[in-house]
Formats: sequence, structure tokens, C-alpha cells
Amino acid sequence: LFFTFPGTRWMQEIVSCLRNGIDFEKAKSIPLDFRVPFFDYSAVTNNAEKVLKAAGSSCKTGAELVNHTLRPRTIKTHLSYEMLPPKIHEKGAKMINVIRNPRDVCVSFLNHHVLTTNYTGDLQTIAEIMLQDVGPVNAPFFTHILSYWNQRENPNLLIVHYEEMQKDITGVIKRVAKFIGTEEYSDDQIAKLVEHTSVDKMRA
Repeated sequence: LFFTFPGTRWMQEIVSCLRNGIDFEKAKSIPLDFRVPFFDYSAVTNNAEKVLKAAGSSCKTGAELVNHTLRPRTIKTHLSYEMLPPKIHEKGAKMINVIRNPRDVCVSFLNHHVLTTNYTGDLQTIAEIMLQDVGPVNAPFFTHILSYWNQRENPNLLIVHYEEMQKDITGVIKRVAKFIGTEEYSDDQIAKLVEHTSVDKMRA
């Protein structure tokens, strides 16, 4: 399973739990980045090896971490549809793409990079870069979104709007469970997963 930005970590946690029996204790015992490794991590940061080592992994790249993950794997990526490894399509892997209102993405992108990269620019600069469809990490934004949107009829691709997740996360979780083939959960279990993946719990 592959994911793309934004809303990635939220969806990562949902799918990881759905694929592992909604076992919250297991989820808490293994960091999310190990349960759902970031395939192209080394492409978006120059200190991937250092971060992975600090987290207790001997892997040097995201791709190496993926190779050390037990099957069936759930994998995160920011690659566009055209850049996905051919085996993803050959093996019929399920793909989930989360898309979000570009205006909100600008604000989220700014906040993220102020915290993680000491970015000193402003929101206007971020917006202009996005509108030009060029840019730093995770760009070009619109080309990326369209690469998946143009494949929306693909039965192995599920497109989820971030705004849907905010308004009806229960409905989204049920749709995702059906898509990946884990529909056996009760409404009570789904309700507990909604609570587990709430904004407050995810930020804790």
C-alpha cells in the first residue's frame, strides 16, 4: 500500500491498525515510521541515515527499511503515480491517495517546514511556489495530484479527500477497510479506532 501527502500520518495509522487487528498495544509498541516505512525518505532529507539510526534502525535509507519490513507491507511515499516502481502495478498493490485543499496545504507546509527545517520564508512565498507548480520537497504539487486523479478509475486506487476525513472519519475508515479487504470489524471496533486516531491522540 502506498500513500501520498497530505494527511499521510493520519491515514498511515488508520491502515496500519486495520491491517493488524486494530491492536492498539501493538501500534503503541512499534513506531509508526517502522510499521509504515517511508520509501523515498532519503530523497526528501539529507539526514535519513542519522534519523533512522537514532530511531534504532541499522537501515541507511527508506528503501532499505522497506525491504526489512515484514510482508504484507504498508508503505508511505510522496512519489507521483508515474514514478511508482513498476512492480506496484504488476502485483496489483492497493494504493491510497489523500488530497487536500491547496490553500490548507500551503499553511500546513509552512508550519511543517518552520518546525523541521528552520524555514524562514513566509506563506506568500510558499503559495507562489505552489502556483508555479515547481518547488521544494513534495512538488510540483498540482502535477502530483493530477497524476493520481487521472487514474481515479483504477480499481486498485482509492482517492480520499482530507476534508472527508475531517467531516466523517468513521465513513472514511469503513471505506478504506472495504478497499483493503478488512471489513470484518464491528462498529464498536471502528469507533475505538476513530478515538485512537483522533487529532488529540495523534498529536500526543
